[in-house]
Amino acid sequence: MITTEYFEDLDFWFYEVGVNICPADTRNKKVTRNWKIEQDTAMSAEEYEELKKSGAFIRGAAVVIGKVWRGKNIGYNLNGIDLDNPKAVEEICNSNGKISKPEELGKKTLLEQHEDDKGKLHMYYYSRHPYKNKTSDVGKAWFNKDTMPAIKVKGTKSLMFCTPSMHRGGYRYQFMNQRLPAVSDNLEQAINETLSRYDIPYLDTVDKKVRDTQRKKDESKIVNEGSRHTELLREMNA
Repeated sequence: MITTEYFEDLDFWFYEVGVNICPADTRNKKVTRNWKIEQDTAMSAEEYEELKKSGAFIRGAAVVIGKVWRGKNIGYNLNGIDLDNPKAVEEICNSNGKISKPEELGKKTLLEQHEDDKGKLHMYYYSRHPYKNKTSDVGKAWFNKDTMPAIKVKGTKSLMFCTPSMHRGGYRYQFMNQRLPAVSDNLEQAINETLSRYDIPYLDTVDKKVRDTQRKKDESKIVNEGSRHTELLREMNA
C-alpha cells in the first residue's frame, strides 16, 4: 500500500540527501528505466515530481550512488556500503575498538534495514571523493560467509535499492534513524583495514597514494570569498 509516508521517504532522498533516484522493481532486483544519464546529470524537480505522479515508483526506487546534486551537501559524493552478513555488521560497528550496536551507529549516519533480516545493513556516507567500488565476495571458493565479513562498497556508477522499497523477502527497507549521512573521507580506509585482517583485497598501493594526494590538496584548498561559511562548515564536518 502506497501511503503519504512512502512519498515522504522518496522526497527525503531526492531533496534532503540530494541524490538522483530511479524507479525500480526492487522485489525482482531490476530498474525500470535507463539510469545511466543520471550518473552525471541532475534530475530536475519537475521530472522527479512527474515520475511520482505517473506511479513510476510504485514497485520501488533505487538511489543513484555518486554525485550529490542538491541540498546541504551539494558537490559531495554519496557512498553506499552494503553489510551483507552479521560478521560484516559486527566488524563495522566495532571498528572503533568499542563494542557497539547498529542503533548506536545510526545516531551518526544514515542506516537502513529490512525487518526480516537484521543481520544485514545499508550504510550511507558523504565524502569529498568517491570511495572505490568493491563487489561481493559471497560465492567465491575461498570466502566463508560464517566467519568472514561480506562487504560491498558503492562509490560511483552504482545503485542501491532503498527505503521505502520492498525487499524481495517481502518486507520494506526502513530507515533506522532518518538523518543525513555523515561526512567521512576516512571510512574507506577503515573498511580496507577490516578486510585486510581477513586477507580480503580492497585498496591497493596506488589507491592509497591517490588518497594521500587528494588529502593534501584538500588540506591546502583555499576557501573562496563569498562561500566561506558553507565551505568552512563542510571542512569542519569532514
